Amino acid sequence: MGLIDIKKELKKLDKDKFIDLVAEFYKKTNQQKEFFDFYVNPNERYMAI
Repeated sequence: MGLIDIKKELKKLDKDKFIDLVAEFYKKTNQQKEFFDFYVNPNERYMAI
């Protein structure tokens, strides 16, 4: 499976399912959490715990 396949599957999700998926991804590792924290507020500095 590649990025094109992932994008196709993500486009099939309704907004609530997509938000749930992002929330689950956010909780998985500190790297993913830091990525989303920076995405939401790029002017803040986030450190891994």
